[in-house]
Amino acid sequence: MESKNQMDRRSFVKKASVTAISFAVGASLWGCSKKEKKESPKAQEASASQPTGHREAMVSQADAMAMVTKFEAAGVMDMGHPGKWKGKEGSHIPRVTLHKGEGAITLFTKHPMSKKHWITAHYLKDQNGNLIGFQLYEGTDPEARHRFEIPKGTTRITAYSHCNKHGDWKAEDTKLG
Repeated sequence: MESKNQMDRRSFVKKASVTAISFAVGASLWGCSKKEKKESPKAQEASASQPTGHREAMVSQADAMAMVTKFEAAGVMDMGHPGKWKGKEGSHIPRVTLHKGEGAITLFTKHPMSKKHWITAHYLKDQNGNLIGFQLYEGTDPEARHRFEIPKGTTRITAYSHCNKHGDWKAEDTKLG
């Protein structure tokens, strides 16, 4: 039988580990939400000239892939397969806007954003199923909208939107070019 001291130390180590992980994950995700804003051409030019790291904090590729794996493990819904959420398709499937000649797209999910119910992330995969873009949101964000740069050589993308209450949704594949 364990002594009270051993149990207290184990409890302390377990709680300290959970706390440390919470801070580490929280710090890695802090400030990673970048919303597309309507800016004047001059402001857009100035913003585009800055290195990306100066405009937004990044989620590591490994963290993004881990989140996507978790989202998809619970199932992915789409227009033809909404599962138990039939009727929720319009507010959960992301809309893709192509920016021809710019090598970019904008994803927008027409979904209310609140502290209790919101779109937590958008992400993109290429024709080979590789993750090529990932964006987190918070319930306090005004909307789930993000502009993604598309890597050269990408011929097709699949856009995904994840809701904290209704899970992972995908749009139909979008052919580029």
